[in-house]
Amino acid sequence: MTRKGFTLIELLVVVAILAVLIAVLLPALAQAREKARQVTCLSNLRQAGVGLAMYPDDFDGWALCAHPLPRPPGAPWMAGYAWEVLRDLGYIKNPLLFLCPSEPAGELNWSGVGYGVNYWTFGYEPTSIPPVKVSRVSAAGNDSNLIYMADSTRRVYQVTVSGLIQCWAIYPDLGLGQWYPVHIRHGAQADCLFFDSHAAGLDFDGLWNTTHWKPSQLPSLGGL
Repeated sequence: MTRKGFTLIELLVVVAILAVLIAVLLPALAQAREKARQVTCLSNLRQAGVGLAMYPDDFDGWALCAHPLPRPPGAPWMAGYAWEVLRDLGYIKNPLLFLCPSEPAGELNWSGVGYGVNYWTFGYEPTSIPPVKVSRVSAAGNDSNLIYMADSTRRVYQVTVSGLIQCWAIYPDLGLGQWYPVHIRHGAQADCLFFDSHAAGLDFDGLWNTTHWKPSQLPSLGGL
């Protein structure tokens, strides 16, 4: 009896074909995983939006501002953010939703959450006792363009907190050296919660569009 096996050339051809298939499929699998993470991120923001929408009903129509709590011991000069109020008042049952699945370095503390509040519009007042009255819901209206909360990061040089975001700071495109940037981490998009409680992704051009940002009612920052 004679036994016929694979030749070395045939084995090399099979290995080469498998390598090509893996090279083709891995990016597609990575994109699929990231898409699933983005879906979870958008769900997180929508749930946060429910809490943000409930807050004004209990506080005479005032929207929850970006920095509503006094500075905790050991924190930088700004700390005590909106996510903590939503958690402590019971508007959010699971605080882990403030951790974006596409930000592995995120932590559930004042410096490492995955989402920041638009302080350009909703302001902050670190010396006041909560609730800080910065923006009335009636002033902003049911604005489907106004960003309330979005993906944020603490990776940028000199930035130690991620509970705030601002316009004109977009990481990694324009985030270097800027405080409190929005973080584009879902492919070419950053996930955003808008003031009417819907959530969607915005690319760099969308984030740069001034229709998504409004000045605060604080006199030092201009009127709404």
